[in-house]
Amino acid sequence: MARTKVQKQQIVSALRDKFSKAKIVLFTSFARENEPGLGVNQIQKLKQDLYDNQAEYSVARKRIIDVAMRATDYKDLTLVNDLTGSVGLVFGYGDVIATSKATYLFSKKNEPLKLLGAILDGELLDAERLIALAQLPGREDLLAKLVGLLSSPMSGLVGVLQGNIRNLVSVLDQIREQKA
Repeated sequence: MARTKVQKQQIVSALRDKFSKAKIVLFTSFARENEPGLGVNQIQKLKQDLYDNQAEYSVARKRIIDVAMRATDYKDLTLVNDLTGSVGLVFGYGDVIATSKATYLFSKKNEPLKLLGAILDGELLDAERLIALAQLPGREDLLAKLVGLLSSPMSGLVGVLQGNIRNLVSVLDQIREQKA
C-alpha cells in the first residue's frame, strides 16, 4: 500500500520524537532476502520483552528512518541505507544495558533477528560492541555484587568477634571444671 506524503511526514515526525527521547537506539534486521523473517507472534513477543524494559520496537522504510535521523542530533550518523535486510529500530528509554540485553537474548532465541548496531550517547556502535554491551551484567546484578562486597568485611568481623567470645567461654568452662 502506497503511503501519502502526509502519512510519511507523520511517520518521520514520530520517529524523530522517538530518536530525541531514546537513551539508546538499536538497529536490527528482522528479515533478509530469500530467508524467512520474524513471524507476527515473534514480533509481539519481542515488543512485550522490550516493553518490560522501557523500550519499544518500530519498523519503517530505510529512507524514512534516514530522513528522520537527518532532522535530529544524529544527522552525522546516517548510515541506515548501508544496512542490509529489513531494518527495525529498538528505542530504549530506560536502562541502556537492560534494553540491549533483552534484544540480544531475543536474537539468540530467534535467529532471523540480527543486531546491526546502535547509537549510544551520540556515538555509533557496531554489532560487536553492541553485543559486548548487552553481555555486561545488569544494574540489579551489579548492585547485588556491591552489597555482597560491602557486607563481606562486616561478616568477617562478626566471625572474629564471635570466635573471641567462644574462646572466652571455653576458657571459663575449663576453669569451672578444674575447680569442681
